[in-house]
Amino acid sequence: MKSWIPRVPLVLGACFGLASWAIVIAYGRNPSFGLELAWIHALALGSFTTISLSVLVHALPNFTDLPWRGERIARIAALLLPLGAVPFVSGFAFDWTAGVAIFGVFCALVILLYLGPVAFTLVRRPDDPTDAAIARAFGFVFVFLFAAVAIALSLAPAYAGIDVPALRFAPSHAVLAIGGWLTLLTMGVSARTMRPMLGTASRLRAAHIASNTLVLIAVISAAVATAAGAWRVVPICFALGALGSVLYAVDGFDRLARATTPHRPVHAFVALSFVWLCIAASAAAFGRYDLAIVLALAGWIGQMVNAHLHHIGVRVLLTSIAGEDNETRPWQVLDVRVEWLTFVATQLAVVALTFSAYVTAGILGLLGVAFFAANLAVAAQRVRRLHHV
Repeated sequence: MKSWIPRVPLVLGACFGLASWAIVIAYGRNPSFGLELAWIHALALGSFTTISLSVLVHALPNFTDLPWRGERIARIAALLLPLGAVPFVSGFAFDWTAGVAIFGVFCALVILLYLGPVAFTLVRRPDDPTDAAIARAFGFVFVFLFAAVAIALSLAPAYAGIDVPALRFAPSHAVLAIGGWLTLLTMGVSARTMRPMLGTASRLRAAHIASNTLVLIAVISAAVATAAGAWRVVPICFALGALGSVLYAVDGFDRLARATTPHRPVHAFVALSFVWLCIAASAAAFGRYDLAIVLALAGWIGQMVNAHLHHIGVRVLLTSIAGEDNETRPWQVLDVRVEWLTFVATQLAVVALTFSAYVTAGILGLLGVAFFAANLAVAAQRVRRLHHV
């Protein structure tokens, strides 16, 4: 029986998060541009995109009230992506340019395979106006993913040893992938998933709409400006994104202040993700693009993913053991002490990354992953005992 969220891609995406910290340690011992790219793609593609495509198998029809067209194809693509990402990321890490080119194309084609059913699903219009607005928002996000993939395909010949003019679009690829696809997706999906995680809904609708609109404008304008080489304009574009990030955080902190669920470590992960988002966006506005990428991936998106793994990820584990009708809540089976250890280790890892203490950051990141894995084992044991009873 197929699960509501594909389990294998979810686990493989989490494994890429583990690998990213190992790459950080390797970079600390012997820095190279290849390891930088390996780390970025291990998180952005191998971990976050894989996890997102897996979660969206359930979230897309659930949020839009549009039944899947081609769900089986989407599930297959979600499984194939991390399998292709392994040699792709390895190509960067070990300077295997042919592998980067070949498996980069493979990953791009797999994402396009996933986008096919998405397009056929979203082409219909939901009857409910709210569902229709959510469907349009998903449409924008997937357009950014498509644009990022299209640029990636144009860059592949460069790694095969062919000098191509498309290399100047590499910064636009980063803007569209991190700022458009991952950030706007996380902002949109978290607006709904924070309901079960926090137990509250947004009451600042205007701030929510304004934040998404400002980030959308920032991403489009920054992508165009970088492609045109208008680098003096780029910080202004990101300043709009920073303002949108602050509005998003204001709405989020208002929801946190009214949270009713007892899952405090998840609340903390969500809160720190807001903080890292605002710092990352501010860094981009001041032209510190290297720092912005690090904090956007490891801080903002990474900590929001950690919050979701401690809730949705644990729910997937529980339902895989006790059946999809099981209503056990994550905080009933997780060890809260280990959750706090995970939280502290991961936040310190991001701080260490910020100050270029790479080996320390990598060790702390691996500790955080180890704590989370141990907690999953505890949760599995507890739910089996409860299910048996």
